[in-house]
Amino acid sequence: MAIFLFLKQIVDMFFEKTWLDVIMAMLLVLLFVYQCYMLRPDSSIEGNDIQKKKKSVCLPDVCLLLIGIIIIAHILLDGVFSIYQNAKIFSAVLMYVLGRMAYQRVEECTGYLALSSYIVIYTNLIMCIVTLGFSGLFDASLKYDGMYYYGTDMAYAMLTGLIFVSMYAKNTILKFVTIFLVCPIMVMRSLAGVQQILLIPIYIILFLFMAERAIKRRRYTDYILPIIIALLLVIIVGLNMPAITGDKDSFLVSILNTLHVSTENFVGRFTSWNDIWDRISASGIVGKLFGISVEGSRGIGSEYLGIVYSTGFTGLILFIVYILSIAGYAVRIYDRKTYYVTVMLAVLFLGTSINVHTMMFTQLSWFPMLYAGMAVSAGRIKKDGK
Repeated sequence: MAIFLFLKQIVDMFFEKTWLDVIMAMLLVLLFVYQCYMLRPDSSIEGNDIQKKKKSVCLPDVCLLLIGIIIIAHILLDGVFSIYQNAKIFSAVLMYVLGRMAYQRVEECTGYLALSSYIVIYTNLIMCIVTLGFSGLFDASLKYDGMYYYGTDMAYAMLTGLIFVSMYAKNTILKFVTIFLVCPIMVMRSLAGVQQILLIPIYIILFLFMAERAIKRRRYTDYILPIIIALLLVIIVGLNMPAITGDKDSFLVSILNTLHVSTENFVGRFTSWNDIWDRISASGIVGKLFGISVEGSRGIGSEYLGIVYSTGFTGLILFIVYILSIAGYAVRIYDRKTYYVTVMLAVLFLGTSINVHTMMFTQLSWFPMLYAGMAVSAGRIKKDGK
């Protein structure tokens, strides 16, 4: 597990080396098989009742299962199967299952997440200085994609690293320089508007964590995740409305432009989003309920429109129920670091999903899905242990 978690972020930098992704997927399968073996029923083991409750099926599991059935039905009916792309989706689901099964083991290896985050962050920083020069770090007009295909991918990696370093690294000067100087600079150099915006709620959540530890109370911070998810859903609807209305602008976009935040990453998608929505609207009742095609959703620059296109409004409702149910379990987690990492990864994933079909990219989906599974198991055991 430690090797797997350590390598994931580093492997993501070498996106052109497909064989590295294959190796990581193989390691994931091996970990899954191993955890199945370790959690096999054994009435002689003390605490087996808790293990049974942890493994028993719950609402988020059912939601993912039903979405998976819809996707598999499309694959069988369409007669088209892209092994590489569909494997990415199902590998993310497997990460969720791994989190459900081995959340305590993951918690024991979190130091490796911080270490690999340091490596990723400072490798990209050094490459940025070599490419743009030291003065280029502070030039708002310059764009840098790092060792990734898009600036969005680089910004996502920096924010993921910020989360893991802030929560799992030892308190040193390097840690605070990384969190409050290096990471925001690299995100700004990516010119990825959505990720630049996401810096704000992530910092707010981080400061709330620090405040909670100072006053040693969690009464109000338990409701951070549901409130933030509700706000994100409102923002997501607002930013995706041009897909339905056919407009080239929206109220939220106007506000962001006033604040001089780059909106190019999703404004440029309005035309294609409108075309996708027209195709959904023109589909029959079956298409609206269960989607048009899984294969056709690969190029859609929005997770939410992609869900509707591939699994219909049924899939979208199941996805929303899945997210809300995860939030319900997360607020019961006893370990505060796991709770806060789950919150921040959820914000990062849901926010990035506005203009990226996130489930199609293992870099974007694996860690949020892993912590979603951990949140369910940790939350259930906390509740059942009372």
